[in-house]
Amino acid sequence: MNLGNTLVGVILAIICITPFVILNQQSRKKKKNRLKLLHLNAQNIECKIDTHEFCGDYLIGIDTKNGVLFFNKEINKAIVEDCIKLSDFKECTICTHYQTVKDKNQHFKEIDQLFLSFIPLVKSKSEIKLTFFDADVNMMLSGELESIKKWLTIINNQLALKV
Repeated sequence: MNLGNTLVGVILAIICITPFVILNQQSRKKKKNRLKLLHLNAQNIECKIDTHEFCGDYLIGIDTKNGVLFFNKEINKAIVEDCIKLSDFKECTICTHYQTVKDKNQHFKEIDQLFLSFIPLVKSKSEIKLTFFDADVNMMLSGELESIKKWLTIINNQLALKV
């Protein structure tokens, strides 16, 4: 009787754990493929990514030797990619758009959009924005604020090297 209960318990545990293991493996495989794609894009323009980070639905990486930033973001199951040659820009800043939310008798601001803005050296060129967070796409922030601050520092250090 004890052996039967133990066997049923083990089988139920395996049935409960299996979906989580499968989802974890699929997520790892997806990240690995996106990183491979990012490295391939870098190789196509003779660059090599030496620092990268996954956060939420985006992947960002940089070739500090050549001063090129790579960014890819998943939007509606499609990957949007950007490649930014930092020598074409004089400044990078964090831009945050807020929306006011009313909760009972209180009003408070909540982040609606969070992106890096690249200001070009040549005024005739337009600025480039890399969206790290958009409330219309993601429900809530999950590390994007820390990530964008980290990458702002990395990018501005890289921009300072060329001066």
